[in-house]
Amino acid sequence: MKKLFCIPAFSLFLLCANAQKRKLASDKEQLFTTEEINRLDSLLQGYYKKSGNLIVVCSDTLDVTTKMYKDSLIKEYIGDELIKPYAVFLLLSRRNSTIQLESNDLSTSSPGKEDTADPAKKNSEKNDSAYLAKKSQETLNEFMKIISAGIPAFKEKKREEGTTIICLKAMEFLDALPKRIQ
Repeated sequence: MKKLFCIPAFSLFLLCANAQKRKLASDKEQLFTTEEINRLDSLLQGYYKKSGNLIVVCSDTLDVTTKMYKDSLIKEYIGDELIKPYAVFLLLSRRNSTIQLESNDLSTSSPGKEDTADPAKKNSEKNDSAYLAKKSQETLNEFMKIISAGIPAFKEKKREEGTTIICLKAMEFLDALPKRIQ
């Protein structure tokens, strides 16, 4: 009798534990099969556990190019944490013919702390703006390279392969960033 009770209780425990794990691959536009989404999610979950950085894949029929869509993802996946992880969002929309990479703040500074990339930097506000503009342009160029790596697979209708390539390149990009100060 005890064995029969333990099995349902253990099953319920596993169900609750898995329900609390947030999916990092969301396919509202049904571009992928269930197996493909599970493989992508497993890849992204493993990377998150290893590095603490987030990569999220979302396909949606909504306009994924809007700031409101990006902001809603940041709120959902990062919330109001004081020390935010680096996060990259791969946004896909067949309806809008879009493949886009977005990110949260990829600067290496934390609230109230100096930028860890160059803590000795004490430039004027004008130079700080120029520095940030240069960093933003570098990030944009890097994102273009990351997306470009996956485009050939998408052209051949190999969505999972293209998405995986982009995610792996994004992982390399995030791993090259300085660690955030805790």
